[in-house]
Amino acid sequence: MLSEAITWAKGTFDGPQGLIAAEWSIKDGHLSISVDVPGGSEAQIRFPDGSTVRTGPGRFQGRRPLCLPQT
Repeated sequence: MLSEAITWAKGTFDGPQGLIAAEWSIKDGHLSISVDVPGGSEAQIRFPDGSTVRTGPGRFQGRRPLCLPQT
């Protein structure tokens, strides 16, 4: 779950097709995400609003308005 307490994260995973890298950040009410997908692979990226994007090899970058839950 996203919150105002954590404003960014990034990580990598050495998968069977190669390195997968992802990072996201929250700024000015928007979520920005960047995902590197290795050759021969595809990814499905799910945003907090429920929308999904399928992408093939290479870099995907996306940005969506973000509504954080009220605590």
